Amino acid sequence: MSPSKAGDYNRSIAHCYRYLPVTGGEAVEMVIEGRWDMPDFQRAFVWRPSQVSDLADSLWRGYPIGNLLIWESTASAHGAAWIADGQQRLTSLCLLFGVQPPWWRRREMDRRNLIRHFDVRLDIGAATPPVFQCSFDGEIEDPTGRLISVAEILAHDPAREEGRAALREMALQLKRRGLCRSQTEDQVYEVMHRLCMVRHLPLCTTHVGSNLQDLLEIFSRLNSRGTRFRRLLLNFAMRSLVSVSRAGASTLRVPHARRLDQASGNGSSSHRNSMY
Repeated sequence: MSPSKAGDYNRSIAHCYRYLPVTGGEAVEMVIEGRWDMPDFQRAFVWRPSQVSDLADSLWRGYPIGNLLIWESTASAHGAAWIADGQQRLTSLCLLFGVQPPWWRRREMDRRNLIRHFDVRLDIGAATPPVFQCSFDGEIEDPTGRLISVAEILAHDPAREEGRAALREMALQLKRRGLCRSQTEDQVYEVMHRLCMVRHLPLCTTHVGSNLQDLLEIFSRLNSRGTRFRRLLLNFAMRSLVSVSRAGASTLRVPHARRLDQASGNGSSSHRNSMY
């Protein structure tokens, strides 16, 4: 391929796809503010409590959770981008922050979730997994008193002085209640601080500007592990990385190849199979 044709190819692909990093906290804000919305062809929220707990554990460990596919469509009446792939992950992320996605009120298939009790907690003194526990319709048994609401912890931003002070106060109160006896107050604080850093954990989004027909084909291939699409993404990602490297720029982040390979599957597999 000649240099001019290669340049045209890169520009045409760049017009269709672009990679944008967001943090966990920013992704939740996008949903709550209505800047990311749910198209009608997406299924309802179907994840089990164990899958929500697994997602929390992956974020806790800093594991990649796969790309989010965002469709920048002109069909949206209120100018929002559509979440084409990643609804289960984004919904679960909202639940970790203690908020319900707005589309639950609009979509009949999701309306049942409004009356369910979603409770995700961190075992503050756990020496071994599971560190997180989740319940949808019933109370979590907590004879030790060590299970702390994840949303209560994530309400504080560790990047701000007041957020760190609030976490210090929480750690102090836990110790005063006689909990976490095998841990110091500083260790309890560090556990909660680590969880709060989910707010600033980078997530990768692929923004697509294709028409609906192409989007549905992309969605189908992602959910059937379409190798051709992943190779196209990886090819573009590597070309972008080389271009940025040559230019000496640092503003464009390209997802690791493993993340591209961990695109969502058929939605029925477990966390072990990376089905986010």
